[in-house]
Amino acid sequence: MNKIKIITLKLKTAGLLAGLLFLGLQAVQAQTPNTTYPKDYFGSPLNIPLTATSSFAEIRPSHWHSGLDFSVQRTEGLPVKAVADGYVSRLKVQAGGFGNAVYINHPNGYTSVYAHLQKYNQAIASYVNKQQYAQESFEVDLFPSASVLPVKKGDIIGYSGNTGNSFGAHLHFEIRNTATEKIINPLLFGYNPNDKYPPAIDLVKVYNYASAANNDLANSKIYTQVASSSTLYKLKGVDTLKTWGRTAFGVQASDVMYATGDKNGWYSVRLYIDDKLYCEQVLETFAFAETRYMNACIDYKDYYNSGRKILRFQQLPGNKMSNFKTLIGDGTFDFSDEKFHTVRMEVADVSGNTTQCIIPVLSQKSKEFPEKQTPGIDAHLFAWNKENTFKTDNLQLSIPVGCLYDNIDFEYLEIPKTKEVYSVYCKLHDPTVPLHQKMTVSIKPEGLPEKLYSKALLVRIDRDGKRSAAGGSYKNGWVTAETNLFDTYAVAIDTIKPKITFVEQTANAIRFTISDNLSGIATYRGTIDDKWVLMEYDAKNRALVYRFDNRLKTGKNAFKLVVTDAKGNQTVYTKEIVKK
Repeated sequence: MNKIKIITLKLKTAGLLAGLLFLGLQAVQAQTPNTTYPKDYFGSPLNIPLTATSSFAEIRPSHWHSGLDFSVQRTEGLPVKAVADGYVSRLKVQAGGFGNAVYINHPNGYTSVYAHLQKYNQAIASYVNKQQYAQESFEVDLFPSASVLPVKKGDIIGYSGNTGNSFGAHLHFEIRNTATEKIINPLLFGYNPNDKYPPAIDLVKVYNYASAANNDLANSKIYTQVASSSTLYKLKGVDTLKTWGRTAFGVQASDVMYATGDKNGWYSVRLYIDDKLYCEQVLETFAFAETRYMNACIDYKDYYNSGRKILRFQQLPGNKMSNFKTLIGDGTFDFSDEKFHTVRMEVADVSGNTTQCIIPVLSQKSKEFPEKQTPGIDAHLFAWNKENTFKTDNLQLSIPVGCLYDNIDFEYLEIPKTKEVYSVYCKLHDPTVPLHQKMTVSIKPEGLPEKLYSKALLVRIDRDGKRSAAGGSYKNGWVTAETNLFDTYAVAIDTIKPKITFVEQTANAIRFTISDNLSGIATYRGTIDDKWVLMEYDAKNRALVYRFDNRLKTGKNAFKLVVTDAKGNQTVYTKEIVKK
């Protein structure tokens, strides 16, 4: 097992730390952000003072946060403005995700993005509504030509809201490179406040591989509480860290831009060993295709188990994230020379405020760090750079190239069938090991009647026993689905119809909530006298609304709502709506 420690920190300016401070300050002065972006081209998207509540590239579930979240003072309906001249190049409406979003291309080669809007301005709303009716779909992804919706700097394009996967009114704002579609930290374009507050280091984590049989980071850990102060940290209660052999480091840090601001993510981190830069990561820009690599940049097992967001100064072989600007080897260091070393970690924000932790390290053998043992032979070694397959009488598993970040010793366990499912339970390795892409899982059903083949799917059972749909379908004696999560899976059926609950009818709208017990809502369709009408869907609240429009005629109207789940189970609601 790898020996791993979490070490607390405290400010100390005497002894060895004071002697190292001069070298540390030299490095701090050199850590400055990219200055090539225009600082005075873009204006403010809001009429109120800009306050960022979430920063660019914060760690989120399986992705980096792709922009800044600006406070709208918890208010929906505030005007949202174009930050520069240009034209609306894309309009996206989603039940989740960005909700109502606007993309504007600008002549300087950048695209600004505004998400979670309550509604669009009249011209945009009219254009979107026409396309929704043409496609008979609430969710649309539209790409108007440059002449359709031109805008000037300061024009109102919409209003602040809480649509999509948003859990409080705010404006999600992005700036992208138009040609590459890479997202760039908006703070680099002059939106950075007068930030005088340095990042805080919450904890440091030390990974020792001396006794590890493989590169798996999922090993025993010891945690202690961390207290932060000022911009200089040292091990708390330990003058010198003793380690032996191959060792890696990790850090959890946060940053604030205002005295009473939210804790946000950092901009850059550096790891020095004996004043030599071993690893530098900068969150300046990234592509959407890279965002899931976040799972390989952090200690994913720790994040899964505890919610801690520990960035590793280490690049796993399958991690292709472009934020590594400097890297020697994979970022680890071999402490096997029985000498003293100095480890220095630096965390900086976009304003250049930098916090550092200096750790004296002694390379020394001890019983705590024994020699690495030769790993035993394992027939289920899965290589990160190959396609991996695994088969039993009840399971067929295919993991494509690019799915694993590192080699794993794949573990599999079959648990006997229960009355709740139609197969054995197949425990696939460990959910604390992340996957970058989807693997294909096929499980052989047991006792599944032919009449229920179309209702069969795979379900995931997490460690708390919670069951959720993994999707899939029956074919040639197997139920097959794609998933990007290791966990326990089994065959189940969904024969229960979705639920439609009438909420209210007002003079202007009719409202419902819709839900499904397992496979999930697949489609919803509202009609007036058998002609499609726009039903707006808010997935997070399961809310569905038809706002009365010119499709509703004077007199009696036959309204019908049909909701279908992913297994074809269908519920129909009808009502006569009278317009006076």
